[in-house]
Amino acid sequence: MFNNIKLYNIINKCNIISYKTLNEIIKILDINNFNMYSKGSIGNLVETFFELPNCNKSQCDFLNLGIELKIISLNKKNEILNPVFICSFSPNIFTLKFEDSILYKKIKHILFIPYLKVNENILDCKFLKPFFFKINKLQKDIIENDWNNILRLFYSGNFNKIKFYGQYIQLLSHAKNNFDIIKIFDKNGYKNSLIKKSFYFKKCFFKNLID
Repeated sequence: MFNNIKLYNIINKCNIISYKTLNEIIKILDINNFNMYSKGSIGNLVETFFELPNCNKSQCDFLNLGIELKIISLNKKNEILNPVFICSFSPNIFTLKFEDSILYKKIKHILFIPYLKVNENILDCKFLKPFFFKINKLQKDIIENDWNNILRLFYSGNFNKIKFYGQYIQLLSHAKNNFDIIKIFDKNGYKNSLIKKSFYFKKCFFKNLID
């Protein structure tokens, strides 16, 4: 499904969600069966609020604008609580240039929706002011270097032993279990099984982005 939302609609929704609690947004959306304990519940709620379709995750969320939406959680000290998921590791990584990769498409232009975890009650989480991010040359060069280092590790052939931590990007397991795998072809064209992994922003990436 193609999302043809206009930029001014997104900005209007950003103004609405700013400084409201999760419970207030649930009431605005008139949701009666919100499961606060399900994995990704806040992310799913935000996607519903911004009227995102259940689209192809290899594309940007707001495809017509080339903008990705990402939710980030903060503590009371304004610190990022967790690495931020970007996208799944692609089986065709060896055939792509960085500029053609899903990773680059997902990070070029992002709408970040930060929320503050004030206590243990998820309904009390407060959304802060969303902000747009466009990657600059320095950030692109650093992340592209992380990308190239990942490729070098994969060229070594030790696919399932790799835990990569770059300067801004890290590669972590995204598998439900050891049988949750994808098939990739190495540089010699041989097929290998790889436990599912995904790209994440390291917390330090946000050091100069969060006021």
